Amino acid sequence: MPAGLGTSARKFHSISLNRQPGVPFEGDEDGASPITDTAALSAQLLQSDATSAIAQLQRYGKAVPLPSRRSDGAGNAQRLRAPKNYMFAHAATGIPKFENRIPLAKREAVVAAKGDRSGQSGSGKDVAAIDPPEEEMATSAGEDAFFHRTDALGIADGVGGWAGVKDADPSLFARRLMHHVSLEIQRYEDIDDEMFSHYYDAAPVDILRRAYEFTLGEMEALAMRGSSTACVVILRGDELRVANLGDCGLTVVRQGDMVYRTEEQQHSFNYPYQLGTEAHSDRPSDAQVFRLKIQKGDVIIVGSDGVFDNLFDEDILEEVNQHLPPAMRSEGQPELKYSTDSLWYESQQPGDRLEALCRNGGPDKTVEVAPSSTTKVVAGAPKLSLPQFHIDPHAISLAIAKRAKLVSEDTRYTESPFQMRAMQEGLYYQGGKRDDITVVVAVVTDLEDSPDPSYHKPARSEAFKRLTKDDLAYFKTIMPSETVLATAQVGGTADAIELEGFNADWLNKYRGDSQLVLRPKTTEQVSQILQYCSTHRIAVVPQGGNTGLVGGSVPVHDEVVLSLRNMSKIRSYDELSGILVCDAGCVLEELGNYVGERGHVMPLDLGAKGSCHIGGNVAANAGGIRFLRYGSLHGSVLGLEVVLADGTVLDNLSTLRKDNTGYDLKQLFIGSEGTLGVVTGVSVATPQKPSAVNVAVLGVPTYECVQRAFKLARKRCGEVLSAYEFWDANCMGAVLRHHELKSPLGAEFPFYVLIETSGSNKEHDDEKLGALLEELMEEGIAEDGALAQDDSQIARMWSMREGIPESLGKTGPTYKYDVSIPIPVLYDIVGDIARRLETAGLYKPGDATRPVKLVCGYGHIGDGNLHLNVVAERFEDRVTEIFEPYVYEWVASHRGSISAEHGVGLMKRDYLRYSKSPEMIAYMKRVKDLFDPNHILNPYKVV
Repeated sequence: MPAGLGTSARKFHSISLNRQPGVPFEGDEDGASPITDTAALSAQLLQSDATSAIAQLQRYGKAVPLPSRRSDGAGNAQRLRAPKNYMFAHAATGIPKFENRIPLAKREAVVAAKGDRSGQSGSGKDVAAIDPPEEEMATSAGEDAFFHRTDALGIADGVGGWAGVKDADPSLFARRLMHHVSLEIQRYEDIDDEMFSHYYDAAPVDILRRAYEFTLGEMEALAMRGSSTACVVILRGDELRVANLGDCGLTVVRQGDMVYRTEEQQHSFNYPYQLGTEAHSDRPSDAQVFRLKIQKGDVIIVGSDGVFDNLFDEDILEEVNQHLPPAMRSEGQPELKYSTDSLWYESQQPGDRLEALCRNGGPDKTVEVAPSSTTKVVAGAPKLSLPQFHIDPHAISLAIAKRAKLVSEDTRYTESPFQMRAMQEGLYYQGGKRDDITVVVAVVTDLEDSPDPSYHKPARSEAFKRLTKDDLAYFKTIMPSETVLATAQVGGTADAIELEGFNADWLNKYRGDSQLVLRPKTTEQVSQILQYCSTHRIAVVPQGGNTGLVGGSVPVHDEVVLSLRNMSKIRSYDELSGILVCDAGCVLEELGNYVGERGHVMPLDLGAKGSCHIGGNVAANAGGIRFLRYGSLHGSVLGLEVVLADGTVLDNLSTLRKDNTGYDLKQLFIGSEGTLGVVTGVSVATPQKPSAVNVAVLGVPTYECVQRAFKLARKRCGEVLSAYEFWDANCMGAVLRHHELKSPLGAEFPFYVLIETSGSNKEHDDEKLGALLEELMEEGIAEDGALAQDDSQIARMWSMREGIPESLGKTGPTYKYDVSIPIPVLYDIVGDIARRLETAGLYKPGDATRPVKLVCGYGHIGDGNLHLNVVAERFEDRVTEIFEPYVYEWVASHRGSISAEHGVGLMKRDYLRYSKSPEMIAYMKRVKDLFDPNHILNPYKVV
């Protein structure tokens, strides 16, 4: 039992409508089979097990006559209260201590036949074989192992004390333990399994016990030894159930404050409780068991000891708060110097508290976790309604893991919890503890929350071959092994988490299931890869920096990811002409720095310039903020090197500005999104770098004034005008809140304009811009303005415009539409969509309780390019149906384009007809057939 929770603690009594363990429904013999009599179950709704009765009927698709009241046993009617139903939005990050950390030889040679574990709950000795590697349900990170689901999380930490012991593999033990925990949890969802009827009774300590038995049987069959600690978390309704044995841990953060954390179980310093193959190992029944009432928006963090040995609670909380919207961050949060047995909570109103149960070893030891003397209580704090903000679990897990890694590698200049405990034991220790680091993060959301319904994944084409170990073996003959990233499913050794960044886009909206990433270093390797894939009909998705917004750069299913990131050399640069020839994998910002040192600039500039690749820019025909001055890549790109689907290399890396010898084939590949060929080299003309840059931000009252200001800017500053951007008040509010910026203007305005001039004569440019601003103010076109005085102010002004996409994404799930519309009606669609949502009752400006929170627009006036954004509480059909396909119909009615600069990808493939005629689409398909007859390049995209 945790320290501070002695015998004086009162037993906590919780009123629940959930079915009680071991109490069958009437007619449900021994609780082993579900009731199918709806009348009987309807009667059960008047009893305390109403929730389970409803759940069972819903699982069988039965209609439930729901009574509104029940008797309290004294003849008084009481309203039924159904508990909240939640699910997890989840992600994980694992960083192994050593690079080569998973010996697989023993595991892959294990079995000839698969053992049947379904329905088994007895001794693990009956298990004859482990499941094949391709059915692994857990992921390894060194000796750590983990899984994460919408209703459960789990971590096991293989004990490092087995180093040097013959036939010992704690990594295998940990992974198989988590594998079986995950399978045991799945049993509660299998209608043919006896556990199905006990869904709401699921106890993590029982799950852990059954999984442990299977794991022991497997290790015995393998003649292997090992042990690990474990933490298993399951979610039922609004209750979090936790079994924690050893030194893994769990933390709950609510509205920016840490409200709960488990403690470690140690026999002695650095000797944790553990499950293992030895007779003296601890048992699952020794685990600490907790039950917590949770709320929507809670952030659940489960970590291995590599996290909690290296990070103080303040550190973890700081990282979480960095990824919460400002309105959810704790202000004046309690000082976090407390003992690990304390429950920290903020009283939301008198009498409120976090409901937490703790038991150690059995239900008879269930006690109330009461505030101890070290507990900080913020009395009388106002009750806060949780804002419906989007929280990214992947970003949080990555940030915590990276911070723990930095501490673990510092043995001189930092302090750590492990160091403090060692010093308390009288041992000298300095710095962090080098260890495997695993962080699983779950954000509590409503059960009905779902992924973006506008993203309907097409079925996998059976024309494509599924990868085998033979395919992997071939790829390893043509490229270095360190450039091949393959999971066990195709014969590799990489963890699935290592492919996460290649399988998901940066918005985490589009996600594939590739098991193989190839990272060639030369054009010849790309050619050999594609020749093999075309011959064997293996689908391939080319990938650059993976910053796209339409699902064009990630796999849809199990396509091979062909990453160009290793092709990042500058091949040549002519300082006289400013012509740059480089590999496709060069990062745009790095190219900008390179040519900038030589007096030139890249002809395009994007908010994602720090990550995007020039090859991806060309494939998507990216636009950006310099389009007004330098035009599109169709004009700036002088030549390309492209590898076709059959491996043919088209070498057209021309450095000539004039070449009028037949068809200009390179234009076909600019904007083709990797569906016709893979761009491996680019020749691009870089303009002279301006020596004088000025930036001003204006506040204007109407969109008409935005247009009038643009017309006047072109007239007065045409030869030096390099950017003209605009955004509305909703965008400005979001970016100021998220980035905690102060507006350069003295008041709020309906619209904002950023004007940039770039030239060679500062005095001349200053005079022209000053005269323009003066005229705009005198004419009443602009009501206020600010002119940057130095480079730092220029950067801050640009950060307001470039920070809009990220700020909206942090505000909530965002529907994004990148469209081209004639300038006079460009902003009309924003008001039109807002009115449609208001009419449907889904949106009201300033009303945070509605499903839609913001409707806003920003973009490049000079290009006629609008970015329409609808920020919602969550993605749902009733919202999507208001503006899809209406947005595309609206754009088509004004002869616009459904994609201005983001491309078509997967998102807009089915809407291409709104911008292209049937004849044009037919010829696009014929071009695709010509260059890629087997359709292996970026399938399911564009056409």
